[in-house]
Amino acid sequence: ADVDSTLGAGTWFGAEVRSARTGEILVSRNADKRFMPASNLKLFTTSTALRDLGPEFRYTTDLVATAPVSPGGVVRGDLVLVGSGDPSISGRFTDNDVTRTFRDFADSLKARGVRRVTGAVLGDDNVFDEVPYGPGWAWDDMSYYYSAQIGGLAFNDNCVDLTVRPGRIGAAPTVQIVPSTRYITIRNESRTVAAGRPFSVDYERLPGTNIIRVFGDIPADHGDELESITVHNPTAFTATVLREALVAAGIRIDGAALDADERATRPDSARFVRLARYTSPPLSALVSVVNKRSQNFYAEQILRTLGRQSAAHVGSFEAGLDRVRHQLREIGVAADSVALFDGSGLSRLDLITPHAVATLLAANAGDSAFVRSLPIAAVDGSMKNRLRGTAAAGRVRAKTGYVGHVRTLSGYALSADGEPLVFTFLFNHYWTGDRPDPTNALHDRLCLRLATFAR
Repeated sequence: ADVDSTLGAGTWFGAEVRSARTGEILVSRNADKRFMPASNLKLFTTSTALRDLGPEFRYTTDLVATAPVSPGGVVRGDLVLVGSGDPSISGRFTDNDVTRTFRDFADSLKARGVRRVTGAVLGDDNVFDEVPYGPGWAWDDMSYYYSAQIGGLAFNDNCVDLTVRPGRIGAAPTVQIVPSTRYITIRNESRTVAAGRPFSVDYERLPGTNIIRVFGDIPADHGDELESITVHNPTAFTATVLREALVAAGIRIDGAALDADERATRPDSARFVRLARYTSPPLSALVSVVNKRSQNFYAEQILRTLGRQSAAHVGSFEAGLDRVRHQLREIGVAADSVALFDGSGLSRLDLITPHAVATLLAANAGDSAFVRSLPIAAVDGSMKNRLRGTAAAGRVRAKTGYVGHVRTLSGYALSADGEPLVFTFLFNHYWTGDRPDPTNALHDRLCLRLATFAR
């Protein structure tokens, strides 16, 4: 009744609550209807990854040369950065030092005596296929970090980080870019306006280019505005920033930075000489990024890794989704209760049933790495500012989900009796017009009800 009166009768609401201890279903509403899951789909991707790959799985990314290092410190060939699909080369695990991995590569090369490379710096992304976006992704999201291109070689979530800072009234604000690279062109069309005026700065990366428009108004009394904007061809982007880091460290590079696919022939891997290697944090840490931060890019990279590491040995959406479907069959989820098209839930084509979500959560309730990866109410991740000062604080671990007209929340709750509960609450097709969105508040009320439930 609260849902109908608050969101309107046109809203679809699906729910299932069950005891994780006994399996008893306590609540079921539209549990066999199909809903768009938004980021609740990440539960399917991450649970499968932890089962298939294991929490200690790590990516390795090698920097190799196509010729040995001469006694004079010259590589008479190319450097090739061989991607593994690793999403973690960024500042996320290096105290926000975005290019530290590449500077470490430079140190490794110098330690091996490399002073000059006569060829180019190539990025090899062929561990995955060449499809950069998921089916059903919206074209007008492509500039924003949550819709970054997917690829076998990745850096900084395949984005650049912009800081827009007010200037003098009437003048353009300053725009700082991290990493500082010539790969990106900033077209600053924004302006500083008087204090107290509305903020309206927005961004657009022109399709098929690396030209980023910054436009709109920023008030003089506004603080720094931070945004991450996607790049086109992240493989060439990664190679470019690596080349810039090597040159800055004093290593001469005669050639350009290129996507290896731009060459007519691929480098002969049999002749590779490994000069440096980056090893990622364990999968358990990467899965925590996916679920606590709701990071689409990591989810999609992990999905394709599932395909690459499977018997199919193909880094594609479909090969990865085959592994997810296999997990669902094993735990008893009916094939017609899910329609899967990506790994993050950004696609409008994804469909799941509340019963399928609850079944997946119940089957993974004993997987400590999976459970720990979920945001904790009032503590961290996307639930950090939710349910503070209530009985549900610290007693609910749940994955949030949001795309337009869709709001979802699924996870685990501890009742007042100490009984572990599995729950999923899915809102679809709601519309509030200009009114504030009440769906988070409704979800919070439901979670509070679970935390205070007693037999």
